[in-house]
Amino acid sequence: MKKILFTLALIATTAATSFSQDFRIVESNQGYYNPLKAEKIIKVNPLQKKQVLTTWDFNKDGKMDTIFYRKSTSGGDIATVVVFDVKEDEWITLYKMDLKGYGGFDGIWFYQLADKTGGTPHFVIYTGRTDKKFCTVIRYDAAIGKFKYHDYPLFEKNVFPHRYVDNKNKILNQNSISSQEEFESIKVE
Repeated sequence: MKKILFTLALIATTAATSFSQDFRIVESNQGYYNPLKAEKIIKVNPLQKKQVLTTWDFNKDGKMDTIFYRKSTSGGDIATVVVFDVKEDEWITLYKMDLKGYGGFDGIWFYQLADKTGGTPHFVIYTGRTDKKFCTVIRYDAAIGKFKYHDYPLFEKNVFPHRYVDNKNKILNQNSISSQEEFESIKVE
């Protein structure tokens, strides 16, 4: 009996982490992709009401800004990642996903990546669902005092993981081909 329970627990753990294995953050070095260690990796539980993801003084006003995960129930169950903009006196939505059809093996992963020049970090949110997969890249632009963000759809079925190449500003699909040309348009540096 213990052996059966152990096997079932192992299968459940493997299935739960399978989507996180479907996405990698790497750096390109002379044509080779090396894993990049994120400052912070959080697997978000979309069914919880609220979770703090990170804090940072983005606008350098001496006050820490907090990025939250929130589950909204207005108009259905919606997963959001938000930050409060004191200057605008409003919540800014950086990420949004409908939780309709959300399953136990689906997941949202939040990555905080250090800026090589010592500036504000940037963030990558990977969403792995059986019906769709996408990546959201978020960066605070100090020149205009606003967050820039964009969702990039990924192939639903792939043999090898998608990759975010941090030092090349690219999202690569399973064939190591840039899957999103518009990625350059938000100028994540």
